[in-house]
Amino acid sequence: MAIVVSHAVLLAAVASLACLAYAEPPPSERSALLAFLMAVPHERRLGWNTSTPACAWVGVTCDAAQSTIVQLRLPGVGLFGAIPP
Repeated sequence: MAIVVSHAVLLAAVASLACLAYAEPPPSERSALLAFLMAVPHERRLGWNTSTPACAWVGVTCDAAQSTIVQLRLPGVGLFGAIPP
């Protein structure tokens, strides 16, 4: 009986970790980043690919759970012009 319980606990732990690995920020955050990129002129192409998780994009940092974007750093990208509201 103890072995069955141990396997159940192990399975639950693996399932929890798998959910964290596939977490993704809300679509509104992804859309906001893409809108920002389209609206602000920049000299260097970032290569943000909509088929990859936003947390893997250049300059994007997410929280530990990969569930929300916490920082955007784009040094050397050559942003210029006004940033829209």
